[in-house]
Amino acid sequence: MGNGAIETIQAVIHNFVKSKILINLPTFSSYYEFAKNRIEVIYNKLDKNDKFQLDIEQFIQLIKKEKPDTIVLINPNNPTGSYIKLTDIKYILAECQEVENIIIDESFIHFSFEDDTYTFKSAAELVKYYNNLIIIKSVSKDFGIAGIRGGYALMNQNKVKFLLKNGYLWNISGLAEYFFNLYAKETFYQEYEKIRVKFIKDTQDFFANLSKIKQIKVYPSLANFALVELIDGSKCSDFCYKLLIKYGVYTRTCTDKTGLDGEFVRIAARSESENQIIIDSIQDMFLY
Repeated sequence: MGNGAIETIQAVIHNFVKSKILINLPTFSSYYEFAKNRIEVIYNKLDKNDKFQLDIEQFIQLIKKEKPDTIVLINPNNPTGSYIKLTDIKYILAECQEVENIIIDESFIHFSFEDDTYTFKSAAELVKYYNNLIIIKSVSKDFGIAGIRGGYALMNQNKVKFLLKNGYLWNISGLAEYFFNLYAKETFYQEYEKIRVKFIKDTQDFFANLSKIKQIKVYPSLANFALVELIDGSKCSDFCYKLLIKYGVYTRTCTDKTGLDGEFVRIAARSESENQIIIDSIQDMFLY
């Protein structure tokens, strides 16, 4: 258990990365920001012409060449929303058993699906079979509870024991513990699952409608946000400021995201009615 997923990320990076880590770009910056000075960071830049989708074979070949002791996969990725199917995850694990730590961050996995049942496919069960696999999960993304600071990691029991012996005790609040107890109840999860599926349908409809706005390009996403490129010459900072000041819509500029070439913003899905407000606001803004 961690004081947010960020604490588990720091714990894993600081304690288990020995000399070299391989990270895709663009991605959540903490994975390379937490790397200590002695750690060599190798970057694999995702191509926007391939919709920021990971080239599995190229990625494995890079691993064989660079021989990192740690690799990081965020699935779905942040900020691109790109997704790696579970069959591909299994293939990477089978091909890279010599890598000491394979970190898969599934903080947005509950928004993903691979078929029309909208069932998400986590790699969590694979921890039983791969001692080098580490799953990291934030619970604030899919439950909207960022303020109580709850996250966790799944890994080999020897790694868990090592962390517990080195300071990771009593690090979550009573409120976070209360939520985790709710999370474990079957009735809670059944109700949540109904809401999750509806939210996914509304989110994918939102992305489809957002894609109809000709001044922007919306990249495919299986997260609760979409990476949006401004293709009309607009600056992402101006776009975000205008939406916030005139329409009260907050979006995130991606100017701080290493590996993005162009003008990008990240737009998160909300309720069905709020999504329509976002679309109407963007359309109206481009009229003036």
